Parts: sequence; C-alpha cells; structure tokens
Amino acid sequence: MANKRDLKSAVNNITSVLFSECIINKDYVPGADKNKATDLMAKILKINNDFITRISHPEPGCNVKSFYKKLRNDFNNAIDGVAKEVDELCKKQTE
Repeated sequence: MANKRDLKSAVNNITSVLFSECIINKDYVPGADKNKATDLMAKILKINNDFITRISHPEPGCNVKSFYKKLRNDFNNAIDGVAKEVDELCKKQTE
C-alpha cells in the first residue's frame, strides 16, 4: 500500500488535470457553457476535499486494507463520472 502522502498527491494530480480542463473550456473556448463548467469545477473541488479528508482521517476501528480499497473504488467511480461530464462538455464545443 502506498503511503498517505502518495495517495494525496495522486488525488491532487488527477483532480487538478480535470479542473484545468474545465478552466480551459470555460475561458478559452468560444460558446462554451460557462455555468456547466463552473458547476463541474465546484464538483471537482468537492471530490478533492472529500477524498483528501478521507485519506487523512480513516474510520476508527475499521480494517485499514478494506478501508483504502473502498476509498480507491469510490474515488475511481467519482472521477469516472466527472471525466465523462468534462468530456461531454468538450464534445459539445467541437460539434
């Protein structure tokens, strides 16, 4: 298992890439849905804060291995959902 610092770094890196994609779409793509991009950025920040907090403070009395396995699955599901929304936002601009 990776240490907490590596997990936090991975979460920050992944969310920052998605956040940057939203900023680029919002500010530099003409005709972009700015409200949708802003909502996605807020959602990405919430995911980042939630998972950083969960990494920092594991549930007391739980099996650590299963806790981090569940955390990884939850993070992957959350990021997949947001990545699809970002992709849809970008596709609307190319059509």
